[in-house]
Parts: sequence; structure tokens; C-alpha cells
Amino acid sequence: MIITQLVFWSWNWKAPTNLAVLTENKEEMEQDPKFFRFRQALENKGFFVAVEHPETLINQETAVEEPPDDSPIPYYQYASDNTLKLAYWSKEDDEAFRSKHEEV
Repeated sequence: MIITQLVFWSWNWKAPTNLAVLTENKEEMEQDPKFFRFRQALENKGFFVAVEHPETLINQETAVEEPPDDSPIPYYQYASDNTLKLAYWSKEDDEAFRSKHEEV
């Protein structure tokens, strides 16, 4: 599905541009005849195509799994007197909510 959208986008794009394809299967993708033809067609249209493994572009020393900031998220909710009050949604609230409303 992603390749389909990429093909549609690239053929409708008016000016040449750079295209970076990030894949963990870089070697397999570069040897695939379908991708080779797709890449050639884009290059013939003036695109610059690069295929890279994500780790080459992401500094592993600074990459984090989860954002370090656990500060609460502000939002507005209606109080009992029908006025809007500022409230905060925290990570603990999210976990408590999910435990009460399990998916079926």
C-alpha cells in the first residue's frame, strides 16, 4: 500500500526531488528487480533516490524509545457548574483508564 501511494505521488509530482527510502532490508530491496525498475523510472523522471538502513540516519546514542518528558498534558473539562476548567492528563491516568476499559 505504501509503495502504491509512493508511485502515485511520484508520478503526479511536477518537479524532481530527493527520495530517501528507509528499510531494514536494504540489501534485499536493492537486489529486487521490481524495485530496481521503479528506481530507474524515478531516476529517469529526474528524482534522486537513496536507499538506507534507518540506523545509518538515526544516532543510536541519542535515540530514545519513549519521550523522557512525563509532564502532564493540559486539557479543558467541564466542571459541575458547567464552566470550563483546566485539567491535566498524566501517564498514570492513561494507564488507569486503559486498565478499566480493556479492548475486546
